[in-house]
Amino acid sequence: MKYLNGLFGGSRPVNAAEIANLSRVIHRARFSKMILVTFSKLASHKDVKQHFSKGRDALEKVLETLGDVFEKENIPYSASGDYNMFDVRNSPFSDKLMLFFVNTCLGMFCFIMINQALTSSLRTDIVTKFTMISTQMKKFYGKGLLLTITEKWLEQPPQALDRKV
Repeated sequence: MKYLNGLFGGSRPVNAAEIANLSRVIHRARFSKMILVTFSKLASHKDVKQHFSKGRDALEKVLETLGDVFEKENIPYSASGDYNMFDVRNSPFSDKLMLFFVNTCLGMFCFIMINQALTSSLRTDIVTKFTMISTQMKKFYGKGLLLTITEKWLEQPPQALDRKV
């Protein structure tokens, strides 16, 4: 019964699955942050550039929030989150492609990883953190989708035929 204290508001040490999930989400957030920093420098469209910058800021908060769990538990984790970036003057990608990559590839993995981590934790503080992160990420990716629609970069997929008589 003591083990479930984390579920009912008490405190217990994090278990191996929780450590693995926290580490995985932290590493994905670092990678995503690197992508957003790079894309914000490469984007030519003002709104797209701002969107990527806001995503970078949101991921910084995610890293702080999840890093707090490790700090409180005195568990070391890889601190290396800086990736080598090259100074590129001309973007090899269009704003449309970069936004598509962020919305689909990063967004899809974000929600899969967060929901998997959320459902495998029995500590309310970790569940609360992942729920808050999921809500923030839904807003960010929702704004990305609206930006895609506003710029008319989203095509309507093929629809089923109207079979009503």
